[in-house]
Amino acid sequence: MIRLILLIASGLIVGCSSEDVNETIVLGGTVYTPRFEKTLLTIEESQSVEVFVVFNCKVEDNGFIELELSGDAVLNEDYSINLTIDENSRFSMPVVEGDSVLNFSVTAIIDNDSDEEQVKFNFTDASDFIQLDRNNELRINISDPPTDTDTEETLTVVTWNVKKFPLVGSTTVNSVADIINNMDADVIAFQEIDDIASFEQLDVLLTEWEGALYNVRGAIELSYLYKTSEITSASNLSVIYNDDSDTFPRQPVLTTVTHVSGLEVTLINIHLKCCGTTGSEDANRREAASINLEEYINNNLPTQNVIVLGDWNDDISDGPFDNFLSNSENYLFADFEIGEGSNSNWSYPSWPSHLDHILITNELFDNLVNSETLLLDQTVSNYFENISDHRPVSATFSNN
Repeated sequence: MIRLILLIASGLIVGCSSEDVNETIVLGGTVYTPRFEKTLLTIEESQSVEVFVVFNCKVEDNGFIELELSGDAVLNEDYSINLTIDENSRFSMPVVEGDSVLNFSVTAIIDNDSDEEQVKFNFTDASDFIQLDRNNELRINISDPPTDTDTEETLTVVTWNVKKFPLVGSTTVNSVADIINNMDADVIAFQEIDDIASFEQLDVLLTEWEGALYNVRGAIELSYLYKTSEITSASNLSVIYNDDSDTFPRQPVLTTVTHVSGLEVTLINIHLKCCGTTGSEDANRREAASINLEEYINNNLPTQNVIVLGDWNDDISDGPFDNFLSNSENYLFADFEIGEGSNSNWSYPSWPSHLDHILITNELFDNLVNSETLLLDQTVSNYFENISDHRPVSATFSNN
């Protein structure tokens, strides 16, 4: 993902001559050099971008001061990035005595496609005589840098518990569609689809994706989305342990997909019993599910590339999944280091805990590139209120 650090004047003390072309604006002999600094995350490339924005100003013939933005952006020696200023991003005000202050804050970052982000500002606390052109919004368009990564060479899978989807009706559906359109993923496994019609609407909005849902027991469904440009085939969904509702409140949902690179994987989407600490009945049910999953894979998928992903409802090291941890020659949690690391990267921050995992079989050990938690709450306004209490977790694989 691109990290945008915007350095901008936070309180503009207005008054200038035609020679003033930098962020220092002088009035009444007093020089102010305030700045606004905020870190924003977008959803794409894992690059750090530093963007500098300054205000230029000139006095117009009508006595008004015209302020315009200029800026630059630096990635590093190997990359370049283009910053363009929206034509509406200007305002004017009369030349008056005294300090004229205009404050603004970053309100959103809009990411409508894979090539460009838009940083949106909202002006506040403007003096009455300050005239804003058209509206009180300022926009900066930032083009993405080139990347060396060829997405066709790697398969990225994501697990995402979307909490009783859609949590806030069409607001949630539209927000999730926007996120997915900008997500570097090829297959997404969802848990907690509460309304099937809303998932179908999501599928309609995502014209480059294809959805599949299985109506499991327990009223909240499991589903998949596949990016059609990356996934060349996907088998019909099927379930296992259909008669064991105690161990699996929701049946695991299987599919086998083939990536354009030729890599074929069998996905098992799970949502295990929630709640309860070590030794409790709920934890014992998760432990039984873990043992049964291992038994199924050993007996039915002994040589296949298998990925078990979903809401496991427990931390990796808390006990229920010891059967996989003790069989490290054959199984690996791709997100193990996330669970053992800082809680700022855990998938369920409100507890906090790391509940969403991606388990792989040894056939994929050498293919694993990385695993990460997608910190969407840092890029999407009101994420926890409108979308989910879980963050997605991803894993990327090459076709060695």
